[in-house]
Amino acid sequence: MPGIPLGFVSVVAGLSLAMMFIAVVSCLLIIARRVSLNRYLDQREQRMETFRTALGEHVSRAHSEETEEAATIAFPECHVSDMSEILLHYLRVLRGSQAEHLRQLVTDQGWEEAIARSTAHGTRGARMRALRVLSYLETSESLRIIHSHLGSDQPYVRLTAARALVRRDATLFLSSIVESFSEVFPEQVQGLAELLSGFGMQITDELEDMAARTDRPVVLAACLEALILSPPARTRLDLCALMEHPSEDVRAAACALSCISEHPGAGDPLRIALSDDAPKVRLRAAKAACENRESGVVGELYGLARDPIFWARYWGFRAIWATGAAGRQFVDSCAVREPMAADVSLEMRAGHV
Repeated sequence: MPGIPLGFVSVVAGLSLAMMFIAVVSCLLIIARRVSLNRYLDQREQRMETFRTALGEHVSRAHSEETEEAATIAFPECHVSDMSEILLHYLRVLRGSQAEHLRQLVTDQGWEEAIARSTAHGTRGARMRALRVLSYLETSESLRIIHSHLGSDQPYVRLTAARALVRRDATLFLSSIVESFSEVFPEQVQGLAELLSGFGMQITDELEDMAARTDRPVVLAACLEALILSPPARTRLDLCALMEHPSEDVRAAACALSCISEHPGAGDPLRIALSDDAPKVRLRAAKAACENRESGVVGELYGLARDPIFWARYWGFRAIWATGAAGRQFVDSCAVREPMAADVSLEMRAGHV
């Protein structure tokens, strides 16, 4: 057999040595990078603890008349993300003059500006944390920065900005909040409702106006659900007319709202909902009747005894039971021929609910 050419052996040996050299250098670089990163993280942790201690000591004596002017106090350096974490903790727990002093300190020390800049870069979590800090401040610039993030390409950054505006009671931006939320969470009726309910009853009129003019079922249903969470004594919305809306979410919410708020019109949305074609609406109506002990719809509730939906049958008998002694007697009388009535009677008497 002819021997292997010496030149080929040399090439293979050279490539092997080169690859070994590259592997060794790569390992050394990885180790050096890890050591450097660990050192940086240790130093950052130390600076964070030093800042936390200094801020805590300052806050604890903030009520003293001898407290220095906020702008003249020298605080240790701290990474802006770590600073946001520490400030967010104190802003959440402090009240009264201490909270006011801390907000003033954040502005006078220039931390607000640094935190505002950090909302535009870094990890998503760090950006959201910075927005939460700004939500506790009271400056117009922080409000402007928060509002600008309603157009973020990150859905949860948008959500954080929306919640921050609610915390700031920025009712001026109600429409912008709804638009921003709806773009990234187009089907989240309950999520939008819970967000809007954070404003409380001060936006009842605005919610009713929005519900009256919107052509989007999700927004309409969310407005109704928000009104349920902060119910007015009387609503201007025609809830009977809304029971003809094609969206079952809207019909279910209109029914639930009709049980806790007076409304114009002679019809009874609850009675209509108990015979609705959509299982979701019938179930919501039965639950609403149970919660509000509606004794005027016992006949319609008994009509759910043959409902194909298990939970509609269950809540129908639960709602009848909740009407009082007569309701309990009715359920007991039905227990002989209705297994669900027997189960509800047993459950309610056992006191597990």
